[in-house]
Amino acid sequence: MNTILTSTLFMPAQIQTIEETTSFTMITSVILIITILVFVFKGVAILESVNRINDNLSDSNKHFITKGVFIFLILCFLTPLARKLISNGLVFFILLIVTKILFGVHLSIKSREQGRNGIIWFILGFVEQTSALIALGLIPKLLKNKSPHFEDKKRLNDEFSEQIFELKKLKKDDLLTQGEFEQKKDNLKQKFQGKYLDLNRIENEKILLKKIDSLQKAFDNGLINVKEFQDKRKNLES
Repeated sequence: MNTILTSTLFMPAQIQTIEETTSFTMITSVILIITILVFVFKGVAILESVNRINDNLSDSNKHFITKGVFIFLILCFLTPLARKLISNGLVFFILLIVTKILFGVHLSIKSREQGRNGIIWFILGFVEQTSALIALGLIPKLLKNKSPHFEDKKRLNDEFSEQIFELKKLKKDDLLTQGEFEQKKDNLKQKFQGKYLDLNRIENEKILLKKIDSLQKAFDNGLINVKEFQDKRKNLES
């Protein structure tokens, strides 16, 4: 009798322990799956980079990693809550699909800003948004190969990568301290960013001249009047 009573008293604690263990196992499994998918998605990005060059000078995509981790934590909290609040399985499924579509659209827009294929990243975001965001944060932006200065940018990109590699060799051989390495890396990055900006400025000036020339032709052909020509040119040059 005492044995039965003791077992009954400790049963809730045992059930709680089992539930906690199950939850921990599930979270660990999800993290493992996300990690595997990150590498898979990164592989897709590498294939996508064929015949394109990486903008190694850009750090603007690093925030995607933080965003991916933040979304993962939010979903870990909201998903069980949504299952409890939404008893209808069909409604929960529809809500899940809509959420995945929204994440896919978000990834599509952000990937286009990185010079990547929006359709591919919509699919990746729909499959698993956290992995897609982290993978997008781990890969550099792509430069558009339609740029008039594509070869110049490729040359700068290769030169920058080579010099960073040489700095890493010096650090590995203990010829540079960590502080010296970081300082020289930052100086090198600023130097090449300046060169990139010069190329972009030249491109923008050529585009501006081309637009002004188009306006001039339209004015000469009587398609726009003097005021329209002056206003449009002023807007272009502002």
